[in-house]
Amino acid sequence: WPVATALLGRTEDVGDQNIPLMLWYAIEPLVDEDIDRFIELALGCEMPLDREHIARRVASHRQSSLGIAGLIDLLPKRREPEFQSSILEGILRGLEGVRGMQQPSNWEAAFRELASSESDEVRQASVELALIFDDPKAIEHLRRQAKDTGLAIAVRQRALQALIEKK
Repeated sequence: WPVATALLGRTEDVGDQNIPLMLWYAIEPLVDEDIDRFIELALGCEMPLDREHIARRVASHRQSSLGIAGLIDLLPKRREPEFQSSILEGILRGLEGVRGMQQPSNWEAAFRELASSESDEVRQASVELALIFDDPKAIEHLRRQAKDTGLAIAVRQRALQALIEKK
């Protein structure tokens, strides 16, 4: 655990094409040892690829409901859009194919903050995740986007597509 924490926190290895994947292969089995500690690895991780993989693996784990709540708890601890985006994208990839899931108790407060992010990626990913949690605020948000003629066509189409997929 200490070696993994130290290596994941190294900023000089972020752009390397091999080291982030080698670290991922080394840490992935740790999820079954201690899922909470595994989630904490993401907090100090400076490698977006590894953060996303950690979140994806936690979201697809057999204890995913507990793990997703733990990942959501990380989001206000590091408010950089790159950090939040990689965690949200990882969760979404881990939940691919899931149409509905019970909303974690900490989601409502997190969604309020994420929906007002400066980053388009963070806002969009949070709405997509809110749809999986059957959050009525997300559906209303998408309806407003789809109707807003002042928004770019691509944004409106993405909102409409998400509503169609949610039926």
